[in-house]
Amino acid sequence: MQENQADIKAVRRAVTHLAWPVMLQHLLMSVMFLSDTIMLGWYSQSALAAVGLSGPITMMIRLTMMCIPIAATAMVARSIGEQNGAKTNTNAVTALTIGIILGGIISLFGAALAGNIVALFTPPSSNLYKEAVTYLAITLSAFVMNYLFFISTAILRGAGDTRTPLMVTIFANLLNIIGDYILIYGKLGFPEMGVKGAAISTFGSSVIEGLILLYFLFSKKSAVRLSIKSFWLVNKATLKTMLKIALPAAFEPMITSLGGLVFLKIVAGLGQASLATHHVILRIESLSFMPGMGLSVATGALVGQYLGAKRNDLADLTSKQSIKFALMTMGTLGLIFLLFPSHIISVFTGDNDVRTLGILCLMIAAIEQPFLGYAMIHQGTFRGAGDTTIPLFINFIGVWLIRLPLALLFINIFHWGLAGAWLTMPIDWLVRSIIYKAAHNRGGWKKIRI
Repeated sequence: MQENQADIKAVRRAVTHLAWPVMLQHLLMSVMFLSDTIMLGWYSQSALAAVGLSGPITMMIRLTMMCIPIAATAMVARSIGEQNGAKTNTNAVTALTIGIILGGIISLFGAALAGNIVALFTPPSSNLYKEAVTYLAITLSAFVMNYLFFISTAILRGAGDTRTPLMVTIFANLLNIIGDYILIYGKLGFPEMGVKGAAISTFGSSVIEGLILLYFLFSKKSAVRLSIKSFWLVNKATLKTMLKIALPAAFEPMITSLGGLVFLKIVAGLGQASLATHHVILRIESLSFMPGMGLSVATGALVGQYLGAKRNDLADLTSKQSIKFALMTMGTLGLIFLLFPSHIISVFTGDNDVRTLGILCLMIAAIEQPFLGYAMIHQGTFRGAGDTTIPLFINFIGVWLIRLPLALLFINIFHWGLAGAWLTMPIDWLVRSIIYKAAHNRGGWKKIRI
């Protein structure tokens, strides 16, 4: 069927309108952790390795708990497309209620069990252990506010507002960068705290951004206008629907993150220099996620709205246009990684061992960028439609059947070291892209009812 040029232009405008604030917001959210990485990278190798160990643990918890924001965006977008304001409010407060409960549990028990978690990866007698526990315990104690920020962001994105969360993130990042500089190095009369200072700065900025966005969500300026009385709208049917979408979305990052922790343990066996390098390359690569992440979120929100308005054709067109944007932007970033690896790594650390190990790994990371972008857009399409089962299935294959077995093969049998570990990633994303394409073409995601 011939695509209408007016529809193509309208969809492109809608995608870019929603996507660029999300790209910038995710970039700034990465900067919050990148500032820790860069400043600690110039502080000491042990401090950098400590954050490199605790960072993926925090990320695993965060990604696993992103199931509620994912469900919130899908349900709010669908009700916005249906022009049902009462249903939109019910969906929003249901997500916030779950967030308060789950976020509070993680903050309480995550911080208390930080030592037990880190002990799975490094001996408690080591200096690395002590610094990693410090960073993890402090940052996890702020998780409840951080989580409510993500849920509030998801609600506003489903309603088509991606700019307000961006402005809050800009403010929080400025606070974190200033706090890092003062507390890590001991400026303006404060004591030099190293890793602990980075953790305190991240804690403070996370709490502040959560409070600000919650306040906005309950103000008259919000696209989804809530009040304290809105919490009485929470009901069993909405809760059941949200959990139906959220549970597969919880298992998906859980499976991926557990695989990531196993992958981390494999890398940690290569030594402190490899662990520090792995952390630096992950942080650099996280910058390349931004275009794909922004386009994925925009795609999900628009797909949900178009399906709610019974415009399956526009939902499909949104996915196609977003893929084109993702391939162009992430392909360009991959080329930059390939041509200037040494210059990029030098920004993050002055350690010669890390620089030497990281150059080849970053060049390998460049190869995966187009495949990564392609898969991320398809993931956003399925999530926006309310189908979180397909991404769960595909990510399980990519991590557990492709990446981890190949990592063991390349490191333990071929002895390719950290470069061998990174070589598994473009192979993993290529396989995921192929499966996503087949699942998308079947069209079952267009028939899901929420």
